[in-house]
Amino acid sequence: MQTALRWVQLGISAFGGDPSRVTVFGQSAGGESSCDLLVRPRAGPLFHRLICESGPLHRASLFSPLDQLDPVYRRLVSALGCAGAGFSGSELVACLRAAPWDRVLNVSVALRLEEAGAASPLGVYGPAVDGVELRGHPARLVEAGAFHAGKALLAGSNRDEQLPRVLTQMPRPLSAADSAAPAAQEAMLSWVRPSRVAMDDAAARDMCALYTAAAMPELCSTAAADPAGDVRVRAGTGASTSGSDADADADCRPLVAAPMNDVMYECGTRRLFRSWVQWEGADAAFRYRFGLGLLCNGTDPLYDGGVSTQTFGGRVSAHTYEIPFVFDTLLADSGSDSDSPAVGSFPCVWTAAQRRVALAMVRYWTCFAATGRPSHHSCQGAALLTEWPAFGERGLVLHIGSEFVVETPSQDARAAVACDFWDGLQAAGARVYY
Repeated sequence: MQTALRWVQLGISAFGGDPSRVTVFGQSAGGESSCDLLVRPRAGPLFHRLICESGPLHRASLFSPLDQLDPVYRRLVSALGCAGAGFSGSELVACLRAAPWDRVLNVSVALRLEEAGAASPLGVYGPAVDGVELRGHPARLVEAGAFHAGKALLAGSNRDEQLPRVLTQMPRPLSAADSAAPAAQEAMLSWVRPSRVAMDDAAARDMCALYTAAAMPELCSTAAADPAGDVRVRAGTGASTSGSDADADADCRPLVAAPMNDVMYECGTRRLFRSWVQWEGADAAFRYRFGLGLLCNGTDPLYDGGVSTQTFGGRVSAHTYEIPFVFDTLLADSGSDSDSPAVGSFPCVWTAAQRRVALAMVRYWTCFAATGRPSHHSCQGAALLTEWPAFGERGLVLHIGSEFVVETPSQDARAAVACDFWDGLQAAGARVYY
């Protein structure tokens, strides 16, 4: 990535670009890679703004010291038949380049499965903390103020990031009463321990006591949702859609997914922004929370088998769901004979509300790239946008649903309480991987 950015500095002027206004933009692993530039020692002059979607500086388990990764590297070289060339030098490079791609892939996957839970609980192919290109885990470096100053940041996550994974494993609705049963609690724990949180049994009990239908009724509600697919109708408003906190018709499977979503996305993002405010001040950092489903002609175009279509009316706001809005591909040509707009090859007729959200997100993202502020008055169409304030001392977040609403932490008390729990657990010595 840094090599590409150096080329941009040298050559982008020839294409009409401005090397003093470079924005790096990524989603998921791409978001992590983008945010990691904050702490790469040589990357400072190469970029000016970052957009990190669903990939904050949080997955500490993906970063390993070089001495832990070296044995894995040597096993990989040996398995590919290249150990005879030594473990460095041009002969080794030539041998690895000559290896069939499918052989490299199969050996790599086998090693990852064998090593999972050892040097790196989520895998063995994350960045190496080598003391040169990466001097520590990015989140810890940012918390210590050891990152490039004077940048601008736009980052956030989706409200139901990993919920479809739980829906696949738990195909039937989960009542409020059953959500407190040992089987449901064990399922909840299995998503976060030990790969994402190294916590003892006492902490596990505290987690299960926190994530309950009584404490978080907004995660146990009926399938009601508005026509635009705004999951705030289902979750996040602090009120049940059915008139009671957790009635017999409620489905509490979002409750099972919540610890994983919080650890991997919600709380890691909050820590990143709080560190930013501590060291960089209240401006230049803008946080969002995306809460819109992709209901399209009554179905969900991004999940085969309609896993989330059959749940909550298809209004699940999962991982990647913001992408068609950000890139305005709601109207992409399917390549078929149909005149209907599409996502990929899935023919859709999108609602006016979905189109309105997509156009607004394009304006926010491009305005941020141009000015460092997503709703700067100089940007085209800025007058049509809801003002997006910086995260600042108040912890403001722009909720993106069928409407754009600026929220304070008190308006999403569930997330605030949950993140306080995980932050406290980490402060007490547990390894929370964000």
